[in-house]
Amino acid sequence: MVPTEEPELELKVTLYNINEGHNRELMEQCRILSEYASYVATVREYAKSMSTKDAVNSAVDYCIEHGILEDFLRGNRMEVVKMSIFEYNEEREKKLERAEIERMIAEEAAEAKKQAEEAKNRAEDAEQEVEVLKDENQRLKLEIKQLRGE
Repeated sequence: MVPTEEPELELKVTLYNINEGHNRELMEQCRILSEYASYVATVREYAKSMSTKDAVNSAVDYCIEHGILEDFLRGNRMEVVKMSIFEYNEEREKKLERAEIERMIAEEAAEAKKQAEEAKNRAEDAEQEVEVLKDENQRLKLEIKQLRGE
């Protein structure tokens, strides 16, 4: 193997949507993954009407009561709550950043469109001015010929 300055690597990755309601066959084959998707969906649902911390705690309670990741949540509750709050806040922050970037792009696109329309209007005005000047030039040429007696 010959060392190179820039390593070469080709990687092919398959991503699976593990949100609740997606990849049914995969979820049927892996109960824990399915239960995790239910837990995440429960946190998201609760987060619509309460703080992240309360949503996570309520989701953990709900899941334990309904046998969703029950043993794991009972044994690791504190870690799950901490990690879920961190992850949910990070996810929400990414969504906010993405929304802000999309808003900025939309504003820039609207400004670019406005500038393009203004440039188009200026070009059309310039074309009309050129036509007027051409007509005036022709008129003056005729007048000069008449004055010369041609």
